[in-house]
Amino acid sequence: MNIGELELYEILREKMNQAEARTLIEYIEKKVDHKFGEARDVFSTKEDIKNIEYKIAELNNKMIELNNKTELQVKNLDVKIIQIKSDLESKIAGVELKIVETKSDIIKWIAAFLVGQTAITVTLIKFLG
Repeated sequence: MNIGELELYEILREKMNQAEARTLIEYIEKKVDHKFGEARDVFSTKEDIKNIEYKIAELNNKMIELNNKTELQVKNLDVKIIQIKSDLESKIAGVELKIVETKSDIIKWIAAFLVGQTAITVTLIKFLG
């Protein structure tokens, strides 16, 4: 028995006999131990809190690491997008140049065809006329 229990025992012994006082104190001790045992399952200990703090710190470190990796990947994607954009722009410029060249070739052929058609028409009119 500790000091608190001894004081309670002395008070109870004055009101009842020694056996009854001891029995009541043992009953109270069992109830307190039982309730304390239940509370131990519900409440966190300092060790539990330290473990949780450690796990939170680990998770924070992992989040920082993932954030850094993500930022690096985004930068790499930005570089790739710029490269692809540049490649597409140069290919589009090449296609536009080919369209202009083809257009001028078509105009040359149409002009040659018109000259030839006109010559044939004039020749036929002179020959038939």
